[in-house]
Amino acid sequence: MGVAENMRSLIQRIFFNNWLRKLISLILSFVIWYMVYQSMTTTRTVASVPIRIINLPDGKTFQGMLANGYLSRKVNLSLTGRKIVIEDVSPADLEVVIDATKEVMKSSTVQIEKRHLVSFNPNFNVGRHLAKIDAKPIHFKMLPLVEDLIPVHVMKPIGEAPRGFQFLDMWPYQLNLRVKGPEDVITRLKTKGIKLNLNLADVSSEKLEEMTYNKNKHVVSYFVPEEFKQVLLPELSDKPIPMTDKDAKFLRIDFIRSKKIPIPFPIPVQLYVAPDCPLNIPSQSLYIGNSDMIQNMKGLKYLAPTVYAQGVSELFIKIVANMMTLSVNLNLHGDSQISWSIQFIDSQQLEDRYINAMLTEVKDIELEGMNPRWREEYLRNRFRNYMNRLELITEGDQPLDFRLEMKGKEICLLPPEAK
Repeated sequence: MGVAENMRSLIQRIFFNNWLRKLISLILSFVIWYMVYQSMTTTRTVASVPIRIINLPDGKTFQGMLANGYLSRKVNLSLTGRKIVIEDVSPADLEVVIDATKEVMKSSTVQIEKRHLVSFNPNFNVGRHLAKIDAKPIHFKMLPLVEDLIPVHVMKPIGEAPRGFQFLDMWPYQLNLRVKGPEDVITRLKTKGIKLNLNLADVSSEKLEEMTYNKNKHVVSYFVPEEFKQVLLPELSDKPIPMTDKDAKFLRIDFIRSKKIPIPFPIPVQLYVAPDCPLNIPSQSLYIGNSDMIQNMKGLKYLAPTVYAQGVSELFIKIVANMMTLSVNLNLHGDSQISWSIQFIDSQQLEDRYINAMLTEVKDIELEGMNPRWREEYLRNRFRNYMNRLELITEGDQPLDFRLEMKGKEICLLPPEAK
């Protein structure tokens, strides 16, 4: 009991004897600590603070200045001030504002001071909480501000075409973008041009099916949405710049349905001998030999297997089917001494027939809004693209192929070797 009484007596002396004086002392200690803490200063570096220019003279700009008035470069600031405030300041809370008319016109070098600093943080008052600011001087180079058109090259899209479709082409191949900026930057961009990259992965097969108002329509034009018709030019803007060309509304990616189309006529086979081909026998004595791949009709050689076209439209095949020939090419120079290719007879006439058919026979509402000159150029490019991408396949959906052998005067087309 004596020990317990001693403990109670000790606690009473510590906490209850002269308790008012002790409470006042505790409050005073806290007040003194708080005042000392609030008055403590510290120095801290805040990196990458943006720089904004105001009151820029007409027709002038600065090297690295963006359209929104900020410079592409940023500055590191060493801030000395109230510790409790300075420790919580971030680059997003600050910006350096330079008056071009008052300062840069007088000197190309500006030393950053407190008056240049703007705070967006309501808890950080530059005048009250900041004691000193240190930073490297900013050097400015004033340049003429020019406005001009720069070419935008629409690149072949990357990625895979949606299921059930094949990429055919895009149109137009070039647009123009009107921009403002430093003279040296605009001159360089105008000379070199910029690229607009598209991605086939942004197009879904479901979207193409929805756009196909005619299920028999082979070519489906996907008009590129506005959000993809933008280019990024870090020298001029920190955000993508939308296309300003009025013809940008025509920007499209053309797809064609993955469908094999029967060739309605047998394809003639002819022999071509290069003029400089070194032969020990007269070229006129050479001939295409008989084989399972060749059939004779009225004294002429034709391709025997049934073949189909892929990667083109039915209208294209309808127009060129009776004007196609398979050319066996003999050239004893290099590795490929004998090869074959599909040739079109009077391709210019075929192209004109296709254009006339597309403009008169085929009702395509997507073409009606185009300028007539653009529309014809667009269709001519499509026809030439068809000629380049035509692929012949067999009934078993395999690419048409041969073994080509020369036996004396005879050129033989033989079935490909089994793999």
